[in-house]
Amino acid sequence: MEAREQRGLEMAAKNNLSQSGKLWLVPSATGSGTYVVDPSVYGPATCTCPDYELHQAACKHVYAVEFTISRKTKTGDSEVTETITYRQEWSAYNAAQANEKVRVAELLRDLCSAIDNPIQKRGRPRLPIADSAFCAVMKVYGGMSARRTSSDLREFAANGLIDRAPHYNSVLNALENPDLTAILKVMIEESATPLTALETDFAADSSGFTTNTYARWFDAKYGLATFGSRPT
Repeated sequence: MEAREQRGLEMAAKNNLSQSGKLWLVPSATGSGTYVVDPSVYGPATCTCPDYELHQAACKHVYAVEFTISRKTKTGDSEVTETITYRQEWSAYNAAQANEKVRVAELLRDLCSAIDNPIQKRGRPRLPIADSAFCAVMKVYGGMSARRTSSDLREFAANGLIDRAPHYNSVLNALENPDLTAILKVMIEESATPLTALETDFAADSSGFTTNTYARWFDAKYGLATFGSRPT
């Protein structure tokens, strides 16, 4: 049992963890606040503590919730509490994240392959619409500027995912091209189609919302639970 897991077990034994809907409120070990743990059934549990924010892996608060979750079953006239530990498959989660960008690029290439590229009869060679959509989406997905995305695009071209790596201005032009809007909407619908039989209820994930003052949304929603002053 690793150190975080051990501390989580001790925390679950010593503290009364409370539940708010599907979320769990875990007191800070220093008594300076409360952290919010979401033991999501759709993926690894998350926590609002600095340790999880830094490492993106199970912290002691996540383990405390895992050890606390239980179910009640009735045996005859008596009620028996059976403690069930729901463990996350962290090795699979880590492997998925380590290969995420490659898989996203491969899936995106398959989606873009269905886009019709009009035959160009005159003028300088233009970037195919399919490649424009691919490069624009991967630029936004990577979260970097068009210039910093250029090295990724060269790698995608070397791997055969696009015909050639475009100039970063071409990527910016694609993002401003209104003709791509309808195409991107269709791509979103197509990518979501395999999940229609599984998912019927949706909720927007606002945990990553920020502002130019670098305030975190869960700080505003749940109150500050970490060190530092309250964002203004």
